[in-house]
Amino acid sequence: MFCPEHENLLTGSLDSLGAKFLARFEADPYLPHVYDELFLRWTVSLSLRALFSEAFHYPEFPSLAHEAMEQWKSYLLGQKPSVGPLTRHVFLRYFKEGSHFQKLLDWDFLPEQGLTFFKIGPLVVFGLTRRPNWFRKDKDAANASMVKRTGGYIQRFGDYIAGVNIPSLMKEVSDEKNIRLLEGAVSSVRRAQEFKDQVQTHRVQHARK
Repeated sequence: MFCPEHENLLTGSLDSLGAKFLARFEADPYLPHVYDELFLRWTVSLSLRALFSEAFHYPEFPSLAHEAMEQWKSYLLGQKPSVGPLTRHVFLRYFKEGSHFQKLLDWDFLPEQGLTFFKIGPLVVFGLTRRPNWFRKDKDAANASMVKRTGGYIQRFGDYIAGVNIPSLMKEVSDEKNIRLLEGAVSSVRRAQEFKDQVQTHRVQHARK
């Protein structure tokens, strides 16, 4: 993503910080975990890596993600003070059973949704690649999950509820990703189907409300 000097400086040191954060979470997943601006920088680097790794699949990539790519790179290089409106949204999932699921790695660029997705163990990171136009409830959920330059804390949720603790679009993407991971990595069609059924039930209940 950068010249060798900046690549080692940025991604190397940031990945070390990220590993320490995940280790603290794994040691006690039920406590809120404090973060600072370096954590934001690490999550921005994850989103940027997802963007770069998927770029060759989209001939129209420059127009789809140029703003996000330039904004995030400039922020990491210290040329811009923030990521602007193309923010980072982080969620922590912890599964008592199925440690294999905790350790899975996955990433994607979703141009139609205007998102990057990066899953590293229990941490799920979404990056906005275009300015969103959300309903009020999704906007509130996005504000609550946004990683701030001033720091804050992150706490796991047992269940994610669209429009309450996660924006609806991110919930849909996360559900689909979890289903595919269960089918592909766990090789368990039965468990994947159970998860699909749970997702469908939640969607029906949410629609009735």
